[in-house]
Amino acid sequence: MNSSTLVVDANIAIHYVLQTAVPWQEQLLQLWRAWSESGVRLCAPRLWISETFSAVHVILKAGQIGPAEARATLEFLEELELEFFDENFVLCQNAFAWANKIGQSKIYDSIYLALAESLNAEFWTADQLLAGAAQKAGAAWVHWVGDC
Repeated sequence: MNSSTLVVDANIAIHYVLQTAVPWQEQLLQLWRAWSESGVRLCAPRLWISETFSAVHVILKAGQIGPAEARATLEFLEELELEFFDENFVLCQNAFAWANKIGQSKIYDSIYLALAESLNAEFWTADQLLAGAAQKAGAAWVHWVGDC
């Protein structure tokens, strides 16, 4: 596994940027700092952009942040140095297979798994159920941020 390349889930970026009140927030901040300081290549499928913007919109509409904070959050997300990969038929076919392996009805989360697998990279997520299902299916390179 290539530890100098990581695929990061959109949910990690949202928790990182908004510094949410999750029990593992301090671990996430330390982890992201370590990634930044060590020059790790952070990657995501292009889907990450719409997922993060959608999450910020949901949080805004729920009244948890105001319009100014939403704009600042979106700007901060844009400044994160991620390398994006377009979805294609091969990636989506692999994501389809992953969705079947882990029992998901939709392939969105599995696109991250397929990308990490294709890059021979670790995948980090804030979704404990996704991480657990992928690990159970043999993906030891999948990590839940709460385990760090």
